[in-house]
Amino acid sequence: MNIELPDLSSPQRETLEKYLPFVLAIAVAWLLARGLKKLFWTAFGLFRAFHWSGLGHHGW
Repeated sequence: MNIELPDLSSPQRETLEKYLPFVLAIAVAWLLARGLKKLFWTAFGLFRAFHWSGLGHHGW
């Protein structure tokens, strides 16, 4: 996939091609970590809510 960027000089284009994969990987890792953190706190909150309400115990 070649996208033409006519406003970039050759050194700028080389720098972009060199560092863009790293920047994208860091962005994806950051978004994934953020999602995992939100998932953890949501699951923890639900666990505590069920535990405190007594629904978390299986002693019917």
